[in-house]
Amino acid sequence: MLLSMSDLEIPLLRLISYLVVGFTATYPQAGVLNITSLSAYLRPSTDAPNFLIEVIRNSPTTLIFILDLPPRKDLVQHPDYLKTFYEEMQLDKQRQLPEKSNLPRPFTLMSPVAKRDRSGHGSPPAMAVPLFSAQFHTSILTQPLPSSRSFSVGKRLSCSSSSTSMEHHESKFKEFPYASVPHRELMVELVSTVENRLGESLLPCTLPSHVQYFENESATAHASLYVRSGNSSSQVDFILGSWVHCNLPTGGALNITSLSAYLRPSTDAPNFLIEVIRSSPTTLILILDLPPRKDLVQHPDYLKTFYEETQLDKQRQLLEKLPEVKPYFSSSLYIRSLVSPLAILVSIETEPSQAIRIDEIIQDHISPVAKVMLDTWLDLCACTERRLTDDESADLAKRDRIIKNKTIEIDLESSFPRLFGQEVANQVLGVLREIYNS
Repeated sequence: MLLSMSDLEIPLLRLISYLVVGFTATYPQAGVLNITSLSAYLRPSTDAPNFLIEVIRNSPTTLIFILDLPPRKDLVQHPDYLKTFYEEMQLDKQRQLPEKSNLPRPFTLMSPVAKRDRSGHGSPPAMAVPLFSAQFHTSILTQPLPSSRSFSVGKRLSCSSSSTSMEHHESKFKEFPYASVPHRELMVELVSTVENRLGESLLPCTLPSHVQYFENESATAHASLYVRSGNSSSQVDFILGSWVHCNLPTGGALNITSLSAYLRPSTDAPNFLIEVIRSSPTTLILILDLPPRKDLVQHPDYLKTFYEETQLDKQRQLLEKLPEVKPYFSSSLYIRSLVSPLAILVSIETEPSQAIRIDEIIQDHISPVAKVMLDTWLDLCACTERRLTDDESADLAKRDRIIKNKTIEIDLESSFPRLFGQEVANQVLGVLREIYNS
């Protein structure tokens, strides 16, 4: 049954067209698929979100539930919109309610288009879970992209694959002194891969020594930053690596390692991000993504080029097959709005008696996936030219600037003063702001 109604003469609904769908199909192998949905679409006279609910059942014991207020503006460029319709309404609490039980598991739409554009943008607090009855933010051997890859690329830029002399000051950053051996090897390999591939297009790290390594007065929190900017002819704006180590009041320690790569507005290709967070020997949070730099709803060709044709969703699927892997949700809705439909945001937890299992997962599963993601970024984004008009570059520069400033505001401005004291935090954040806005 399909029922469509519009222009209802009810004052509350005069702005609305809505669609109610009921669908039933019998499987050849027995069983029935039942889908019910309700969508409400607002007119352009308002920019408020739409409404979507869909319930899918293909057996008496399974159910897929999709519930959302899909946004109608780019949340990255309109943080006030995000605040009004998602943060202040505290709808994320509704998503958290079913997740507190042992029943729901996350449901991932197979199509990247559907994930982001099912009925508009996918909102940060969206719910999509099947029910079964009974905040942020790096030995050299990279895994090459499969020779059978089908995506097409534009003009190649001269990204040298030979190693440079690296005579500049090597910071404490590359020691990753608080990471386990597999964790350290992963980060060192990723950083080395980027530097060797980009070669002389990266300038030496010139951070002040008190920013390359710093700690708090009690020496319970330590951190290192590493920044290399691209030269004038490079599409790379800068790469930023970091690690943070902090002793926890309850015992143990928090260890965070990250590597980000930002491109200039001469190209609209995605950036690169990996962050590994460990708060105990048996837990790990992984954030791995090629964050988009354009609104995917308004630019489906961009979605196709960087996310569908690269088939990077297979890398996420590989990790999700592991029983220890669960989805991770940042407490910041804005941070959630920055990532791509293929972003890997997972929490990994093992039994206390199996602490070694985390390092096995890093070595055997996370490392290969991260290398494929990084190689794809280097091949398709950092080293491939995409021609933009002056207006397109200007719009992109504005969007990039919003993201960088909001990232500092949401993440670093709140955490660094607590960890390192206000004086140290001001020094470090001042340097980072200069880099982000140069």
